Amino acid sequence: LSMIVCLMLFAPFISQFLRGAAPTASDLCLLLGLLLIFALAHQAADTVQETEGVEVEWFRLFVWYLGYFVAGYTIDRHCDAVRISNAGLAMVALGVVVAGAALNYLAAAKLHIVSDYFVMNNEGPLVFLLTALIFTLFRRNADLLPASWLSTALAEASFGIYLVHMIYLQLIRDHLPAYDRAGIVYLPLVVALVALCSFATIHLLRRTRLARLVTWTANRALRLLLWHLRHAVLYQRSPLDVLEPP
Repeated sequence: LSMIVCLMLFAPFISQFLRGAAPTASDLCLLLGLLLIFALAHQAADTVQETEGVEVEWFRLFVWYLGYFVAGYTIDRHCDAVRISNAGLAMVALGVVVAGAALNYLAAAKLHIVSDYFVMNNEGPLVFLLTALIFTLFRRNADLLPASWLSTALAEASFGIYLVHMIYLQLIRDHLPAYDRAGIVYLPLVVALVALCSFATIHLLRRTRLARLVTWTANRALRLLLWHLRHAVLYQRSPLDVLEPP
């Protein structure tokens, strides 16, 4: 959730850049103010790490995901400009997976680094390229994908799955024996278990009245916050000037 909030704070500025709009003095002041807040948080995190030995990273990670943010917009608007066939995109994606596997093997064999996040990490180029290829394939062929209750349910639960999947991933890592061995068996098994447990959790929570109330309240608060931030950036007015969006 912190990842989404941090990204959304900078979304108006990214949107302004993508639309080709020139920033005003108010835009630049607001951006500098946000950067100052993050600079203070960075200093506070360093202080806590040096004095207490506690590492605080949650607000630093979102920067690496701005590329995904921009790539999503680009793929949605311009995926047809990619002059590669579907089969070609699939082959390139497969090549990226093979390259990642080979580099992971070399890292383990030569450097004695056994880590699933060393080569194929979310902030690295291989995962970024693989994600872009997969999303381009799905976006280009969206009209050909059949609609079903399962795809609709997965789409509605996708944000919730994103929020809770790390819990199940950590539980499986802690309790599944020999997690770091026989990756060809454990990777599809872990993906299936995490996806199933995450979807089941969100699907069941959406059926409870209390969870629906919490979700509605959180969504409403986040929408209001983002609308006020966007209003402040685009119209050079304080978010406090307007109590309700139109």
